[in-house]
Amino acid sequence: MIGWLSGATRLVEKNVVLIDANGVGYDVHVPAPLARDARVGTAISVFVHTAVRDDAITLYGFESATERQIFRLLISSPGIGPTIGLAFLSTLSPADITAAIAAEDVNALTAVPGIGKKTASRLILELSGSLPDASGGFSPIRSDISEALSGLGYGAAEIRAALDGLELPANEGDALRIALRQLGRP
Repeated sequence: MIGWLSGATRLVEKNVVLIDANGVGYDVHVPAPLARDARVGTAISVFVHTAVRDDAITLYGFESATERQIFRLLISSPGIGPTIGLAFLSTLSPADITAAIAAEDVNALTAVPGIGKKTASRLILELSGSLPDASGGFSPIRSDISEALSGLGYGAAEIRAALDGLELPANEGDALRIALRQLGRP
Protein backbone atom coordinates (compact mmCIF):
# COMPACT_ATOMS: atom_id res chain seq x y z
CA MET A 1 0.00 0.00 0.00
CA ILE A 2 1.06 3.57 -0.58
CA GLY A 3 1.69 5.31 2.76
CA TRP A 4 3.54 8.47 1.72
CA LEU A 5 3.80 10.56 -1.45
CA SER A 6 6.10 13.43 -2.21
CA GLY A 7 6.39 15.31 -5.46
CA ALA A 8 5.28 18.31 -7.44
CA THR A 9 1.69 19.55 -7.47
CA ARG A 10 0.49 19.37 -11.08
CA LEU A 11 -3.22 20.11 -10.67
CA VAL A 12 -5.64 21.08 -7.91
CA GLU A 13 -9.38 20.45 -8.42
CA LYS A 14 -11.72 20.94 -5.48
CA ASN A 15 -10.43 18.35 -2.96
CA VAL A 16 -8.19 16.40 -5.32
CA VAL A 17 -4.50 17.13 -5.84
CA LEU A 18 -2.56 15.56 -8.71
CA ILE A 19 0.92 14.76 -7.38
CA ASP A 20 3.76 14.03 -9.81
CA ALA A 21 6.03 11.58 -7.99
CA ASN A 22 8.99 10.79 -10.25
CA GLY A 23 6.99 11.02 -13.45
CA VAL A 24 3.88 9.19 -12.21
CA GLY A 25 0.78 11.26 -11.45
CA TYR A 26 -1.36 10.30 -8.47
CA ASP A 27 -4.84 11.73 -7.83
CA VAL A 28 -5.00 12.20 -4.07
CA HIS A 29 -8.21 13.21 -2.27
CA VAL A 30 -7.35 15.69 0.48
CA PRO A 31 -9.17 17.75 3.14
CA ALA A 32 -10.23 21.25 2.01
CA PRO A 33 -7.50 23.13 3.97
CA LEU A 34 -4.76 21.12 2.26
CA ALA A 35 -6.36 21.63 -1.17
CA ARG A 36 -6.59 25.41 -0.52
CA ASP A 37 -2.89 25.56 0.39
CA ALA A 38 -1.69 23.45 -2.57
CA ARG A 39 -0.20 25.48 -5.43
CA VAL A 40 0.51 24.12 -8.91
CA GLY A 41 4.24 23.75 -9.46
CA THR A 42 5.17 23.58 -5.78
CA ALA A 43 6.38 20.58 -3.80
CA ILE A 44 3.90 18.66 -1.70
CA SER A 45 4.26 15.72 0.69
CA VAL A 46 1.34 13.81 2.15
CA PHE A 47 0.72 10.82 4.38
CA VAL A 48 -1.54 8.51 2.38
CA HIS A 49 -4.39 6.18 3.23
CA THR A 50 -4.95 3.73 0.36
CA ALA A 51 -8.51 2.46 -0.04
CA VAL A 52 -8.91 -0.63 -2.22
CA ARG A 53 -12.35 -1.63 -3.45
CA ASP A 54 -13.50 -3.97 -6.20
CA ASP A 55 -13.89 -1.10 -8.65
CA ALA A 56 -11.22 1.42 -7.56
CA ILE A 57 -8.04 2.16 -5.69
CA THR A 58 -8.37 5.58 -4.09
CA LEU A 59 -5.70 7.60 -2.31
CA TYR A 60 -6.46 10.01 0.54
CA GLY A 61 -3.72 12.42 1.57
CA PHE A 62 -3.04 14.21 4.87
CA GLU A 63 -0.52 16.72 6.19
CA SER A 64 0.35 14.64 9.26
CA ALA A 65 0.31 11.06 10.47
CA THR A 66 -2.06 12.14 13.25
CA GLU A 67 -4.54 13.52 10.72
CA ARG A 68 -4.37 10.26 8.75
CA GLN A 69 -4.90 8.25 11.96
CA ILE A 70 -7.97 10.29 12.87
CA PHE A 71 -9.31 9.72 9.34
CA ARG A 72 -8.75 5.97 9.76
CA LEU A 73 -10.51 5.99 13.12
CA LEU A 74 -13.46 7.87 11.65
CA ILE A 75 -13.91 5.53 8.68
CA SER A 76 -13.63 2.48 10.97
CA SER A 77 -16.95 3.53 12.44
CA PRO A 78 -20.02 2.00 10.74
CA GLY A 79 -21.75 4.42 8.39
CA ILE A 80 -18.74 6.74 8.06
CA GLY A 81 -17.04 6.47 4.71
CA PRO A 82 -14.08 8.31 3.24
CA THR A 83 -16.21 11.20 1.96
CA ILE A 84 -17.55 11.94 5.45
CA GLY A 85 -14.09 11.34 6.93
CA LEU A 86 -12.71 14.05 4.64
CA ALA A 87 -15.65 16.29 5.51
CA PHE A 88 -14.67 15.99 9.18
CA LEU A 89 -11.08 17.01 8.46
CA SER A 90 -12.25 19.78 6.12
CA THR A 91 -14.51 21.25 8.83
CA LEU A 92 -12.63 20.56 12.08
CA SER A 93 -8.96 20.30 12.94
CA PRO A 94 -7.68 16.99 14.35
CA ALA A 95 -7.41 18.65 17.77
CA ASP A 96 -11.03 19.88 17.53
CA ILE A 97 -12.26 16.41 16.57
CA THR A 98 -10.49 14.70 19.48
CA ALA A 99 -11.58 17.45 21.89
CA ALA A 100 -15.21 17.18 20.75
CA ILE A 101 -15.20 13.41 21.20
CA ALA A 102 -13.46 13.61 24.58
CA ALA A 103 -15.91 16.29 25.77
CA GLU A 104 -18.87 14.42 24.24
CA ASP A 105 -19.75 17.61 22.34
CA VAL A 106 -22.44 16.47 19.90
CA ASN A 107 -22.99 20.03 18.64
CA ALA A 108 -19.36 20.42 17.53
CA LEU A 109 -19.55 17.18 15.54
CA THR A 110 -22.85 18.11 13.89
CA ALA A 111 -21.10 21.12 12.33
CA VAL A 112 -19.72 18.61 9.82
CA PRO A 113 -21.95 18.35 6.71
CA GLY A 114 -23.79 15.02 6.70
CA ILE A 115 -23.46 14.38 10.44
CA GLY A 116 -26.60 14.47 12.55
CA LYS A 117 -27.02 14.17 16.29
CA LYS A 118 -27.57 10.42 16.15
CA THR A 119 -24.39 9.78 14.16
CA ALA A 120 -22.40 12.22 16.32
CA SER A 121 -23.55 10.42 19.48
CA ARG A 122 -22.61 7.04 18.01
CA LEU A 123 -19.17 8.36 17.02
CA ILE A 124 -18.57 9.62 20.54
CA LEU A 125 -19.51 6.22 21.95
CA GLU A 126 -17.37 4.25 19.49
CA LEU A 127 -14.29 6.44 19.31
CA SER A 128 -13.87 7.75 22.85
CA GLY A 129 -11.36 5.01 23.72
CA SER A 130 -9.37 5.46 20.52
CA LEU A 131 -8.29 9.06 21.03
CA PRO A 132 -4.67 10.22 21.13
CA ASP A 133 -2.86 9.72 24.42
CA ALA A 134 -1.95 12.58 26.77
CA SER A 135 1.13 13.48 24.70
CA GLY A 136 -1.12 14.08 21.69
CA GLY A 137 0.15 11.06 19.78
CA PHE A 138 -1.28 7.68 18.91
CA SER A 139 0.19 4.45 20.07
CA PRO A 140 1.22 2.77 16.79
CA ILE A 141 1.04 -0.71 18.32
CA ARG A 142 -2.43 -0.03 19.75
CA SER A 143 -3.57 1.28 16.37
CA ASP A 144 -2.17 -1.74 14.51
CA ILE A 145 -3.79 -4.16 16.96
CA SER A 146 -7.11 -2.31 16.67
CA GLU A 147 -6.95 -2.64 12.87
CA ALA A 148 -6.08 -6.34 13.13
CA LEU A 149 -8.96 -7.03 15.52
CA SER A 150 -11.32 -5.06 13.30
CA GLY A 151 -10.19 -7.21 10.37
CA LEU A 152 -11.02 -10.29 12.44
CA GLY A 153 -14.60 -9.03 12.78
CA TYR A 154 -14.55 -7.43 16.22
CA GLY A 155 -16.58 -4.25 16.67
CA ALA A 156 -15.19 -0.91 17.82
CA ALA A 157 -16.78 -1.24 21.28
CA GLU A 158 -15.33 -4.75 21.80
CA ILE A 159 -11.88 -3.60 20.69
CA ARG A 160 -11.98 -0.52 22.91
CA ALA A 161 -13.07 -2.62 25.91
CA ALA A 162 -10.30 -5.18 25.29
CA LEU A 163 -7.54 -2.59 24.87
CA ASP A 164 -8.67 -0.05 27.47
CA GLY A 165 -5.97 0.22 30.12
CA LEU A 166 -4.09 -2.76 28.69
CA GLU A 167 -0.29 -2.49 28.60
CA LEU A 168 0.83 -3.83 25.21
CA PRO A 169 4.36 -5.04 24.42
CA ALA A 170 6.23 -3.59 21.41
CA ASN A 171 6.06 -6.91 19.55
CA GLU A 172 2.87 -6.96 17.45
CA GLY A 173 2.43 -10.73 17.63
CA ASP A 174 2.61 -10.74 21.41
CA ALA A 175 0.34 -7.69 21.62
CA LEU A 176 -2.27 -9.36 19.39
CA ARG A 177 -2.19 -12.54 21.50
CA ILE A 178 -2.75 -10.49 24.67
CA ALA A 179 -5.65 -8.60 23.05
CA LEU A 180 -7.25 -11.83 21.85
CA ARG A 181 -6.99 -13.28 25.38
CA GLN A 182 -8.81 -10.17 26.64
CA LEU A 183 -11.54 -10.92 24.11
CA GLY A 184 -11.80 -14.48 25.35
CA ARG A 185 -9.97 -16.18 22.48
CA PRO A 186 -6.84 -18.21 23.25
